[in-house]
Amino acid sequence: MTTTHIREQIDAMSDEDRFFASAYLQHLSNEADPQHKATLAALEIDRALERKRRFEANPKKHTYQE
Repeated sequence: MTTTHIREQIDAMSDEDRFFASAYLQHLSNEADPQHKATLAALEIDRALERKRRFEANPKKHTYQE
């Protein structure tokens, strides 16, 4: 596939389709970026620690009972 062919396909897209294509390409770029993966991992750790802190502060509120 040539860049000319890709350009023709992009030009034929609606604005909404271009937006989603752009978002998907950004996603693919981020998936390949080790720094982005490390940032996501750090965020997930922070979120997990916050959830643990909230649970430990009030276990009854976060425990299911029938």
